[in-house]
Amino acid sequence: MTEAKDSITFNKRTNLKQLRVYLRMTQQEFLDSCYTNESRVRRISIATLSNLESKGGAALDPLITEAARAYSMETSDFDLEPAEFINLIERHFAEAEDLDVATANSKESPITELVNRLTYYFADRMFEGSLGKGEQIEPDRELAEKFNVGRSALREAMKVLDVMGLVDIRQGQGTFISNRETDFFEIPLLWSMFLSNNQVEEMLTLRSLLECEAARLASTAASEAMKNKLGKIIRESYEAVNNDDEETLLDLDVEFHVSIAEYSGSHLIHSQIQTIRNLLRQISKAGMSDKSELMNICIEHEEIYKLICEGKGNEASDSMGRHLENSKERYRLP
Repeated sequence: MTEAKDSITFNKRTNLKQLRVYLRMTQQEFLDSCYTNESRVRRISIATLSNLESKGGAALDPLITEAARAYSMETSDFDLEPAEFINLIERHFAEAEDLDVATANSKESPITELVNRLTYYFADRMFEGSLGKGEQIEPDRELAEKFNVGRSALREAMKVLDVMGLVDIRQGQGTFISNRETDFFEIPLLWSMFLSNNQVEEMLTLRSLLECEAARLASTAASEAMKNKLGKIIRESYEAVNNDDEETLLDLDVEFHVSIAEYSGSHLIHSQIQTIRNLLRQISKAGMSDKSELMNICIEHEEIYKLICEGKGNEASDSMGRHLENSKERYRLP
């Protein structure tokens, strides 16, 4: 009996992680998508999720219940053998046909046109003062009627806006204007680039320009708090590599870059880098499996960190540029 129970627990925790990996979500994004309260505060920490994925625990069943609800699955699905579960979620999401953001890059796409119209509609309402950050928008049915489109097309367009960070889709609650730090009116600056047929290449080019400048600016304001935070990220990154914890390393990788952007002192650079990284995570389906590649991330981050701490802005910028070029190869991006 105990052996059977242990087997089910293993299946549950393994399948929970398989679902998150299949959705290409970081642990933070996964918790935000299905385990937050009405105030959008996560009910468990990332560390707890890591522990649940590796060892299980008392919070495993409640989290699975919420994940199943969020993604229209059955809690019993998570009891399946891992191989069966993978087959199930592949069929499930193929049938649900969640929009792959990478397919929305054609200027002739009706979804693209609808997303554009929705973007300006919400922006106009915010300028008028009839809609604010964190406020709920009209139901899908009303918006579909207003824009004279089908509800399925409306839902796909809203998923794109959710990925971009303009809206926040909450399962079972509705859709809200994003209440994140990112400024709603800055995000559409990326929109024309996102619609381009060369979207990935152009995003990578813009990211390089912004992140190199962020490293240069951060070096002129290298406070002790900044040095301590970046140093902590690097130490934890080395630990993650040594523990073969790729997921944690990739979360720390994002945190490292976004932190430098934040310390640059430019809110615009900070918000744009956050948005670009979110879009690239959706578009890129390749990861890394070579431990030497993961270690190189740490080494390159440490070099950038040291140059920033030494106040060598131009050198830090150059080092960031080399790191981003190497990252393109690591992630198999164009």
